[in-house]
Amino acid sequence: MVGRWIGGPGLGMPPEERMRARGMLWAGVPWLVVQTEFGISHQLVSRILREAGGMPPVWSSRSSKHLSSQDREELFAGLVRGESFTKIAEGLGRPTSTLSREVKRNGGRDGYRPAAADTATWQRAKRPKSTVFETNLVLAMVVTSWLCLKYSPKQISGRLKVDFPDNEAMRVAPETIYQALFV
Repeated sequence: MVGRWIGGPGLGMPPEERMRARGMLWAGVPWLVVQTEFGISHQLVSRILREAGGMPPVWSSRSSKHLSSQDREELFAGLVRGESFTKIAEGLGRPTSTLSREVKRNGGRDGYRPAAADTATWQRAKRPKSTVFETNLVLAMVVTSWLCLKYSPKQISGRLKVDFPDNEAMRVAPETIYQALFV
């Protein structure tokens, strides 16, 4: 069935067929099966997923290395009792640093709430993430204009520090610029 659409394989592929292909991929059907079913290339399968924002998150169960809701409740109870992170960690069988980072990330000793921490963790784990250029349009425009002037990503990164010394939002690593160029 290769090339069954006008213009060659994948070109002119109707939106409803793209949606069907995407649905198969999201359901876990292997790429090769989708390629064969629709007579399309590996690159087009990749493009179909990219246009849809990638694969949906499949984090319905937690790895044992992540804190569970119950772990967070026990952590909170230990904090209320005034216990040290070391003592709470021993009771949970977790590294002390894991618990201290969890508490610091979610409101500190006084503001830690297990349900809110659990919700925030799930939100932080969602993919795909927005890039720095999607969230900071001023930075994106400055970097784009300097790229048009043939500045290298390394030069841009250095110049941002000089031109915006007090603005941390106007910082970007050269690797981030390269990544944005090649995505």
